[in-house]
Amino acid sequence: MRFDLSLNESGGEDFEFMLRARLRHGLSVVKWPYAIATENFDGRRATFRYQFKRRYLDQLTRYRIAELHRRGGIRGTRAGNLVKLLRLTNKFTVFGAIDIVRGGGLLIAGREAGRQFIGVGLLKWARALAIFPYLLGKSAVHYGGTVDADRSKMS
Repeated sequence: MRFDLSLNESGGEDFEFMLRARLRHGLSVVKWPYAIATENFDGRRATFRYQFKRRYLDQLTRYRIAELHRRGGIRGTRAGNLVKLLRLTNKFTVFGAIDIVRGGGLLIAGREAGRQFIGVGLLKWARALAIFPYLLGKSAVHYGGTVDADRSKMS
């Protein structure tokens, strides 16, 4: 098995690879608690703007992966993918709205946790918004071009 190079740097190549391994060969991902990953942290990934864009692009890539798997005969049909697309979009829209309303109620009651619910709801809406560029035939652009994963803007 090889990584699908059409997803290179879009943020979905590892997800697609493991999904294909599970669907074709029954393999599953194993969590390894001793794996060490190091990365310079400049704080930008902690911003809401970054997280919103990341959720949006992640969902767009997942829609693209479903289409690649359908075309490759791995899983899915055109009608099945359309139903899944609409169901996911509806789920993210409805549950995002519920989280936002719940968060608003908590904020009115003076609870600080309300801001977290509002943020989670907005991130769900980011995933729902991904349906529009997908239906227009757009695919996720490279990570480095959208969220500066290669740190090119750092001085």
